[in-house]
Amino acid sequence: MHVIVPARSGDEAEVDADAGDQRKGETERCPPDREQRYEHRRGHGRGRYARQAEERVNRHEPRALSPGARRPLAKTRPPSTLRPGPDGSRPFSYPLLVQPVLDRRCVGCHAGPRPPGGVRLTGEPEGHYTASYNALAPRVAFSDLNNAEAVSRPGRFGAVGSPLMRHLLAGHQGVQLTPEEQERLATWMDANALFYGTFDPTDQERQRRGERIEGPKRY
Repeated sequence: MHVIVPARSGDEAEVDADAGDQRKGETERCPPDREQRYEHRRGHGRGRYARQAEERVNRHEPRALSPGARRPLAKTRPPSTLRPGPDGSRPFSYPLLVQPVLDRRCVGCHAGPRPPGGVRLTGEPEGHYTASYNALAPRVAFSDLNNAEAVSRPGRFGAVGSPLMRHLLAGHQGVQLTPEEQERLATWMDANALFYGTFDPTDQERQRRGERIEGPKRY
């Protein structure tokens, strides 16, 4: 049995402990200006007070009132127009999304048998992916499991937490990426550094060669 008794300002509050094996009509005193909870534990033959975390209810907003009427921010401007992602983002394709940027900005140096730093950024197939993907993907933190942690920390994953993106935005070898090129690279990094946009082996082989495929199949 629980009885909530609001405290009376300037006086003590009384709680009727008419429960269990307490004597009927017995009262117990509690400190003033507190909202109290009387709890009788069955089987123990006694009651106890558990004070609320809030000493004074009137220090907070009244419970029975809703927040004041305010105009939502969404109504202060027209709705945003959805804009398609860059080419190669649907269906996803690393060769179509990322490789064109590398061809324009990076391959001039990072190619051949002895590229700088051993980083070759060409789009030729290499194993199950391409040479540039094998060189860049390990430089993107893209998942919790890859970093042996159970919870993501803000700013650690994707483009915002990628050393590769910071390296490029700093103007590596004087290269200045355009906003469109930045969007392409950020889209790739924020999509967990994917390569393929399909699980179909035949379509994967086509994507690896830089060919286009249809969107996801529905069964």
